[in-house]
Amino acid sequence: MATIKWLLTKFQGFSISSEVVTRACKAGAMDLLQLFYENDSRVLEQRGEIGRGHSIKWGNLTMSAAVLSRRSDIVWWLHRHIPDANYDLDAALRSALIMGDIIMAEWLASHGARRSKNSVDITTRGVAANGRLDVLQWLVDKGRCKNIIAMVPIAAQNGHLEMLRWIVDWTLQKNAAVKRDVVAMAMSAIHVAATHGHLQTAKYLRDIALQAGCIGLTMVLTDDGLDVILCGQRVSGMTMIMAANKGFLDVVQWLYTEYGHDCQTDIFNIGVRRRGRLWMDANAMDTAAEDGHLDVLKYFYELQIAGETRLQCTKNAMDGAAKNGYLGVVKFLHDNRREGCTTVAMDTAAAHGHLDMVKWLHQYRTEGCTHVAMDRAASLGHIEVVEWLHENRTEGCTTRAMDNAATTGHLEMVKWLHSNRSEGCTHDAMDEAAAHGYLHVVKWLHSHRTEGCTERAMDEAAANGHFKVVQWLYVSRGEGCSSSALDYAAACNEFEVVLFLNFQCQTGCTRDAAIDTRDNHVEL
Repeated sequence: MATIKWLLTKFQGFSISSEVVTRACKAGAMDLLQLFYENDSRVLEQRGEIGRGHSIKWGNLTMSAAVLSRRSDIVWWLHRHIPDANYDLDAALRSALIMGDIIMAEWLASHGARRSKNSVDITTRGVAANGRLDVLQWLVDKGRCKNIIAMVPIAAQNGHLEMLRWIVDWTLQKNAAVKRDVVAMAMSAIHVAATHGHLQTAKYLRDIALQAGCIGLTMVLTDDGLDVILCGQRVSGMTMIMAANKGFLDVVQWLYTEYGHDCQTDIFNIGVRRRGRLWMDANAMDTAAEDGHLDVLKYFYELQIAGETRLQCTKNAMDGAAKNGYLGVVKFLHDNRREGCTTVAMDTAAAHGHLDMVKWLHQYRTEGCTHVAMDRAASLGHIEVVEWLHENRTEGCTTRAMDNAATTGHLEMVKWLHSNRSEGCTHDAMDEAAAHGYLHVVKWLHSHRTEGCTERAMDEAAANGHFKVVQWLYVSRGEGCSSSALDYAAACNEFEVVLFLNFQCQTGCTRDAAIDTRDNHVEL
């Protein structure tokens, strides 16, 4: 604050943009706003102090920012002290509605804020998403939101049951002829309610659908695009799979009770084809296992034992559970299922650092792993896993292990592989370490390995602004760089690197790079 005061006093006649004032409003900095006001050239001129002060831009989104910060005192202050500023009152009204501030919305509307009466816009969606029934009722009472049926999926997704009941009741009271459309909207909203864990909301919407019998979805064509909103997901295998993915056991059980005996709906599986090819293939049982929801998996297993033939389980179940570290799920599948797993199980468990999982799979399963296990574990720095695989498995690794460890900056892993394995690395190790700015790794590889690097090391280090790496490579290595180095550095606005390459390395750039720099990076 002291610095700002000094600047305002020391220098005269400059402009403070509305963006700066907006930030002050957003921060609730009333003292700063008052300081700006006291140094506003127009205010000083009214006091007879001609030629002093600064041009303060008070309008635009300043009032809206104050509303979003719940600083009504700043809103009143702005209106009282700078009433003629070009405030965006419409934006302020939208902010008030989103924040649920009806008093502020009333005041803004009375001072000229306008909003399309029939629009289903982002503001109304925000009101529905936040469950602000009072604000929605205010909008409807003021004639500012008539197609509130369009808010059903948004309210359902967020579990606002009270709002849903009011929307449905109000819509049917106003026009009973639209009941078919209400039912259609309810049917399309069951999916979003269920997949977000809002069971009571899903049940309510299901009851509405059943009241009208089994009817198909209709498209409601309105002036504000309600037809687009109705293109929702019906309850299907996707609904069950998404609920299983999130572990909503109560929703999973309800979905089976309500839809499990519908011969037209495969509630457990999805197979989506695009251009004649299988694009998506998933099932609920695999999904529950992969995401570690043992209670959901056991429920599906019990259904299958009871004779539910549509339930499927594949090797993906154990593979996915192992990858994500769910040992309890893996043990259950091992004890109760016959599908087993593949080498992907241990490979991905190792890659993610799940050493207990790797040990268990090694002891109780026969699928084993591949060199991918050690390669990926090394790349992510899981040194305990790499050491265990080295001592207990025979698959080994490839040069990718050290290459990737260098790429990700895991120097201790690089050192271990150098001392304990014979695969070594390629020039990609130093190239990638340089590209990612890991100078300590680059130096170690330079001192202890013979693979070296290529021009790409300096080129990409320059492109990513790793100035110290570029300097070191220039002094310590002989590969140099290509014209791409200066091109990349200029394109990325890396000023220090550009200067160094130009004056120390005598590196030129291409004509295209020069033109791009002239047009887009004037400071260079």
